[in-house]
Amino acid sequence: MSATWQCAATTAQDTEAAGAELASILRGGDLVELRGDLGAGKTTFARGLARGLGVASSVRSPTFPIVVPYPTTAPGISELLHVDCYRLEDPAELVGTGLLDQLGAEVVVVVEWLDLAGGLLGAPDLVVTLTGDDDGVRQMTLRVEDPARARTGAASLGQWR
Repeated sequence: MSATWQCAATTAQDTEAAGAELASILRGGDLVELRGDLGAGKTTFARGLARGLGVASSVRSPTFPIVVPYPTTAPGISELLHVDCYRLEDPAELVGTGLLDQLGAEVVVVVEWLDLAGGLLGAPDLVVTLTGDDDGVRQMTLRVEDPARARTGAASLGQWR
């Protein structure tokens, strides 16, 4: 049984705030998939997630390095790995990044373009889909598969309705 929440954002700051709020229900070992077209706000959302996890450094797009690690101050989460699979020509390229060796119980992985990873990272625990409209409003939909987390999310995600 999955749960779905939605929210809207009219500015980049709104998109970041939604990401920061989602951080409240993350646990070590989570895989978060960010879906959306180019320019939909995936990296902006990831920046908010990082802020919500206490990442102190500036978060940038991992398009060229593919994987960027960020230490966090969140309890039970030592590191956020921001991954962008957009430039992958073959999922096996992920092996060369060392990403698979970094996965663990105290790591949260947020991935853009997960479908290009060829299943190497497994199924996501949370899926955030970002879409925009002609008026510049981003719609964000969060889907959570775990019923226990769905209950936690209902209590924690004030902006998401």
